Amino acid sequence: MSIACSALPHAFFCRPAELVAPELIGCLLVKRQIDGSLLWGVVVETEAYSQDEPACHGNRRRSPSNETLFGEPGQFYV
Repeated sequence: MSIACSALPHAFFCRPAELVAPELIGCLLVKRQIDGSLLWGVVVETEAYSQDEPACHGNRRRSPSNETLFGEPGQFYV
């Protein structure tokens, strides 16, 4: 099976999370493994939080496990 797709541009992610999150539904999330194989899945649910909300994993402190929450737009926290 062959699927034609392209990466979303950086500008897509440089918007408020509450706009980006619902538009990710149905998109493919693809990661190329070290051995060259692809690990992929379809986005079926998203969440968007303010850093002030207690439910946000970045609310209390920065740590190695939540580092991507503090990075540039376009990184995924799965």
